[in-house]
Amino acid sequence: MDARRRGFTLIEMLVVIAIIAVLAGMLFPVLSRARESARRTKCASNLRQLGLALQMYAADYDGLIPLTFPVPHNMIWRDDLGPTSHGRLYPYVKNLSIYYCPTSTAIKEDGADHGGKGWGGGLGGAWSAYVYREDQVGGSAVLDENEGLAMMMDFNNPGEIQPPTKSHNEDFVNILWADGHVKGYDNRDRALSVEAHELKEWGNAFRRLFQRADAKGGGG
Repeated sequence: MDARRRGFTLIEMLVVIAIIAVLAGMLFPVLSRARESARRTKCASNLRQLGLALQMYAADYDGLIPLTFPVPHNMIWRDDLGPTSHGRLYPYVKNLSIYYCPTSTAIKEDGADHGGKGWGGGLGGAWSAYVYREDQVGGSAVLDENEGLAMMMDFNNPGEIQPPTKSHNEDFVNILWADGHVKGYDNRDRALSVEAHELKEWGNAFRRLFQRADAKGGGG
């Protein structure tokens, strides 16, 4: 009898490969969900820090929130008299990264995407991956008077009017509420995505977006 160790037969190798493929097929979705969960957590942390910055800003300015644009928007700053260095909340966060959801497909901190409109980009301002309420949608310029209202959320735009951008594959949205807590919501129905079919609808589309968010309720 040949004492040398017998190698794998072709059939045995195919069986092993098939088993590995099955295990990989089971593992990859688990890893993908874990990665998305971690990104959602990071995104929520960003919004929570921006919420704290809003509260600190309000404490310094007689309860007021930053007001720079006549409609809700995703501009970190827009000031027709000139830029306000990194935005009005930046002195309270000192971290540009928190303005950007890690899942955003088109709005990045370096401004390389979304038409290059990051810091120092076009339209006299800088883009964020989060959309900000201001006080234009049944809200108030006084932070404490916005109880139960959404202040910021992930920006999802299918791209009918402006360049498309999605966070969390547009299936999930984190919302920062006026009291500072953050809660995630299913968005598979796209209720928390911007809906605008003509450029003239753009401002109202943001208003409707926050109205739909408010309807979700801000319960912690």
